[in-house]
Amino acid sequence: MADVRPDEVGTGSFASTLLPGVGYLAASEEVNSIHFSFYNDDEIRTISVKQITKPDRLDVKNCPVPGGLLDPAMGPTNDTDICKSCGQHSIRCPGHFGHIELAKPLFNPLLFMSLKNLLHVTCFHCHKFRLNREQVDRYTNELDLLVRGDIAHAKNLEDSGGKALLEEDDKTEATSGDKSACSQSENKTWTSIQLKEALSTFAKLMKKRQKKCAHCDKKNPMISHPIYCWLIKDTTSSSVRANAIADAKLSGDGRVHDSRETGVSGLDEELTSPGTSSRGSTNETRRISDDTIKEMVASSGKKHLLTTEVESILKDLWKNEARFCMLLCDFQQNTLNVSEKRRGYEMFFLKNLLVAPNRFRPSISSSLGIMEHPQNVLLGKVQEANLALQHSISASNHMEVLRRWMDLQRSVNVLYDSSKGLAKSEKNANGIRQLLEKKEGILRQKMMGKRVNYACRSVISPDPYLAVNEIGIPPVFATRLTYPEKVTPWNSRKLQEAINNGADIHPGATHYRDHNNMYKLQAAPSKRRAIAKMLPASRGCISQPGKDPKCEFESKVVYRHLQDGDVVLVNRQPTLHKPSMMAHFVRVLPGEKTIRMHYANCSTYNADFDGDEMNVHFPQDEISRAEAINIVDANKQYIVPTSGDAVRGLIQDHIVGAVLLTKLDTFLSREEYNQLVYGSCVLPSTCRSGQFGKKISIIMDDDALEPVPPAIWKPKPLWTGKQVITTILNHVTKGHPPFTVEKKGKIEKEYLSPKECDGAKDKTRDPSEHDAEDKTRDPSEHDAEDKTRYPSEHDAEDITRDPPCSSKKETRDPSEHDAEDKTRDLSCSEKKETGDPSEQVLYVHDNELIKGMIDKAQFGQYGIVHTVHELYGPETAGVLLSSFSRLFTMVLQLHGFTCGVDDLLLCQESDKLRKEILGSSEEESKREHREFIRPKKDDEAEDGDEDDKPKKEIPGTSEEDSKRPIEDDEAEDGDE
Repeated sequence: MADVRPDEVGTGSFASTLLPGVGYLAASEEVNSIHFSFYNDDEIRTISVKQITKPDRLDVKNCPVPGGLLDPAMGPTNDTDICKSCGQHSIRCPGHFGHIELAKPLFNPLLFMSLKNLLHVTCFHCHKFRLNREQVDRYTNELDLLVRGDIAHAKNLEDSGGKALLEEDDKTEATSGDKSACSQSENKTWTSIQLKEALSTFAKLMKKRQKKCAHCDKKNPMISHPIYCWLIKDTTSSSVRANAIADAKLSGDGRVHDSRETGVSGLDEELTSPGTSSRGSTNETRRISDDTIKEMVASSGKKHLLTTEVESILKDLWKNEARFCMLLCDFQQNTLNVSEKRRGYEMFFLKNLLVAPNRFRPSISSSLGIMEHPQNVLLGKVQEANLALQHSISASNHMEVLRRWMDLQRSVNVLYDSSKGLAKSEKNANGIRQLLEKKEGILRQKMMGKRVNYACRSVISPDPYLAVNEIGIPPVFATRLTYPEKVTPWNSRKLQEAINNGADIHPGATHYRDHNNMYKLQAAPSKRRAIAKMLPASRGCISQPGKDPKCEFESKVVYRHLQDGDVVLVNRQPTLHKPSMMAHFVRVLPGEKTIRMHYANCSTYNADFDGDEMNVHFPQDEISRAEAINIVDANKQYIVPTSGDAVRGLIQDHIVGAVLLTKLDTFLSREEYNQLVYGSCVLPSTCRSGQFGKKISIIMDDDALEPVPPAIWKPKPLWTGKQVITTILNHVTKGHPPFTVEKKGKIEKEYLSPKECDGAKDKTRDPSEHDAEDKTRDPSEHDAEDKTRYPSEHDAEDITRDPPCSSKKETRDPSEHDAEDKTRDLSCSEKKETGDPSEQVLYVHDNELIKGMIDKAQFGQYGIVHTVHELYGPETAGVLLSSFSRLFTMVLQLHGFTCGVDDLLLCQESDKLRKEILGSSEEESKREHREFIRPKKDDEAEDGDEDDKPKKEIPGTSEEDSKRPIEDDEAEDGDE
């Protein structure tokens, strides 16, 4: 507020034009970038319309005091006043700045710590950096490369320790301060990486603190700040004596050498007089030098380092280290020209204080009086301290001036940041920093706040029947979120019905705008019908021959409810990456209370359905809607921008349904086939509606379903599950060339046999009949009863449980099925290779699923959905994913595949067996422990050399253990 400005705004090449017949300028410029820098003293005086000279705000009549903080020149304070600077009313006056002339320069609180770090590496005697020239040049060259954008070479220069050299033209530019490389970057935009690396380089230089200067060999005082923005330098007597000796440069014979070449001036002229020989004046020189040293030692100790002295030091530093300091200005104020960079040190000091316009510091009137704005209170204290300092300067009281000067610095610190105050009352004030930062600041309240207009927030719940780019909105939100839709010839009928429904019936409307007036729709139906009848009669809704419809357009707007097909922005916090905010199409779900969402969006939002809440924002103009549809549509977020991986897929339940559907022995009747194809391919009613607000689905001629012939005709037409996938692929890619893809699945071979090893039910059937069915695929009577049914419970168990040979023996009742388990284990070993290996690889040829099953691999990287996305685009991939979701959900409903808590609990017999195993394991562990420690006891009982036998024997190497079968790797260890 005081000295930070938007310095430069990059714009496009368009010029502002005044539209004929319209009293405002059209938007004809494009903002490319904006830079922030610090106002200098001349710029503050230029933009200011009034100098503040009084701390008062209002007089006894509650009128603004001229020259005070509420001077009328900075804008009106009441709604009825007229601005004295621009002559406009308060509603149109943008406000005007004022300024306070400070009696003494102050440190800028925003840059004080950077200034202090800079002084730690600056010599107070020669006004150069304390580092040697080689180190300074290395950091300067590194900053120079960063300014040009060559980050790689800057890193190489840093790693080489300064040994790498710049190019020849860079050396030429480095020798001249006025033609330095930093001047070439005036119009270049800094990236975040450049700025980060530049700040890192500057921080490295600031850490190179050394007390003795490498140029003049003098020691520098210690710097501290007892309060914020007030410096103290501590000079010890030993440092003063060492500096005097270094300045005199006495040789062994006592002669004084000229030290003007080293940059130290003044001391040689005091020690020697012209016309006298050096040798003849040795004693006098030593005597004068001793007296001078005594005076300097007497003046040593802690002293105030005032802003005037610091400004003088930095002014010389900007001359002596011009190249580095100009580069420093590049990333502090990167839009300055060369002449401004020479005065770049001025950004560390304040000589004028900018005062915000009156409209940003309003006073609140109440029955108890006038409550001042916090900024007015702080500015009043600054002005009072400034006037007190002026009086002290006129009185020529040195100690009083220092005290008042410090009070003024403290007042400015509290104005910028109240946390820098000393008293509790100062820390409780609201400085400029407190107005901006944290949750209560302007940025989060006005720009990043959750509570914004045209938005809703609720708990999310799953809905697999929604499209992957749809969002289910409950009616309580749909009747409160509105969109301003202009009345046109093609939507007047729809808006008439919305007005007739009113605000309580969906789809309806809440407000109506005619010209510049806004009307809330009345509760009485008769009044709403009167407004609805006037809509078609408005100009612009009826085309008049021979006239331009734009000239006759009348701006009638109806604020209708959120309805099916509207686009909204959905966000889940924290917003960590680009897909955390996506656009979805609305589907109003009557009877629901929560926001409904498809499972495919969980990975992008990093959401689950255990109570997560999400935000929905409703765009309010056509440009925002177009951006949402074409840029952030959920279907367009299938690929992660960082790595290119596919992040949208289906859940495990859908994968189970996909495997059950695409198995070899899955056959469907005509009714089942048509039901699955129709339920998965027909778009939701929101996308194809016959009448406004009516849930009627319509299939256009272009979207007609084309079924495929059955795989088996006699004695009954039957379709395979793979043919359902083929029909969906043909429908989704209609109008485009078919595709071919081959992808290996994740299902193991032992699950792919037509007759599974663990089929207890299969063993009870007639083997001959079952073999005949497997070989001929003849739909016999048994086939009609078993094959035409949807995939059985036995098939579901085959897919979802572990391999039968490994875990079936533990989960079944040993008392009833011991014999059966032994037979099953034998059959598993015999039929281990009976699985069909061709079903492990999914192969689609010209949209026809030839072999394989759809499993988890087809929804991941380079799967069938990813292939459709790459070949046909994100919209087609989204439609395919939505169709698969509805299809596999219906498959699970027809099959009845369920998993509850009872399925996860152990039965009584299994629990008994588990306890027996645990009991035997305890005894087994004790036995092994005894075997492990037995050789050690034998060794203690026997007499002999302890080195002949080990104290304890490694398990597995004893005679008893060697008789037991061991693994190959253990046998190798024993041999060694």
